[in-house]
Amino acid sequence: MHISDNDKGHIYKWRVLIGCFFSYMFDALDMIVLSISLPFIIKEWKLSLTDAGLIGTATLIGVGFGGILAGWIADNYGRKKVLYFCLAMFSLLTGSLAFTHSWAQLTTLRFIAGLGLGGVWGPMAALINEAWPPHQRGRASGALLSSFPLGVIITALASQIILPAYGWRAMFMLGFLGLIPSFYVYFFVPESDTWKEQKKKSGSRKEKISIAEILAPGLIKGTILGTMIALINAASYWGIAVWLPTFLLEERGMEVAQMASFITYQNIGYLLGFLVSGYLKDKINDRLLMGIMFLMGGTFVSSIVIIRDITILSFSGFIVGLFYSVGTPMMTYFSSIFPTRVRALGVGTCFNVGRGISALAPVTLGAIATKYDIGTGIMVCGALFACGAVVCAFLPKPLESVAGEDIRETSFSMKECPMVSKTEQQG
Repeated sequence: MHISDNDKGHIYKWRVLIGCFFSYMFDALDMIVLSISLPFIIKEWKLSLTDAGLIGTATLIGVGFGGILAGWIADNYGRKKVLYFCLAMFSLLTGSLAFTHSWAQLTTLRFIAGLGLGGVWGPMAALINEAWPPHQRGRASGALLSSFPLGVIITALASQIILPAYGWRAMFMLGFLGLIPSFYVYFFVPESDTWKEQKKKSGSRKEKISIAEILAPGLIKGTILGTMIALINAASYWGIAVWLPTFLLEERGMEVAQMASFITYQNIGYLLGFLVSGYLKDKINDRLLMGIMFLMGGTFVSSIVIIRDITILSFSGFIVGLFYSVGTPMMTYFSSIFPTRVRALGVGTCFNVGRGISALAPVTLGAIATKYDIGTGIMVCGALFACGAVVCAFLPKPLESVAGEDIRETSFSMKECPMVSKTEQQG
């Protein structure tokens, strides 16, 4: 049976989205399982809040290094290879945390798992950007990123059954399930046509991508400010995410089921936020949308600390999740400020260096909690998030807006793209 080029393009982009969707869902599971398990680890091992925060810090340091390394490999050797390797790596290591017996063992393995967790974002963002046409990228990115809160919701619901009956070690064993989507990516997700075309054009020169390229004039402003945006987003998000379950259990007196329900409501907000912002991104300016979300999200965080009524508190968590889902416009914006040649490296560097530096957030919040309380630390995270709106005002325009053409390209036939010059079509 003959399959037309249009049908091949349609199948290709959906396979990419499905593979990336489940990859990021398990990225979320592996990231949040520590936050949910942390109160029980603290109690069993009698850890200080500072030592507990260092476990989250080790994860994010690994994420930072992993993002840069994986982005460089993805631009030189292919997006698909890096995605399934990183997915399999963090799945195996997260599952292995169930068998640790000391703070040093858990922290070390968590750092190594972080290398894999950080490696997913760059190649994933590049695959989506190169598989989906420009007018659909916002919605595709929103659909992809909605898998993160979905992964958190599934983990939170599973914790209500697993934690009381089997303990925190069984929670980490859920990480092994991430091997399933890694097999899907390996067998069913094709390599990016845009990347292969770019490598074919430069094949005779055998050039390797260098990180210096994203620090060159024309790209350095986007690299620096993009990293700042990612840092603000990640520091605020993970500062809250790591300590929120402990705050709800210890300072609000919630039961495990109530805490899990709160996290579920909050991540329903994230899920809807990603989908709605994906739709809005295709309609309005990326930078304006990010600025609004940073300002509103940071403002609403304080309500989590101020409100005492559990029902109203859960609704407040939903609203915070709605505005904290700034990842959709951030993902499409980062992809638009780097050309194909260095896209995975540029996106991965911005996002994961930001996440890596944000490693200080959990331990800093732990120090604040030791001197004051966890609620004060959460308020600080909210204020930081609101500052992201200021940085958005100085972000550079996407490259296609500057050059008057879509340098991002699509996965469809280059001859069918009206924004590619005849010279480029002829190679």
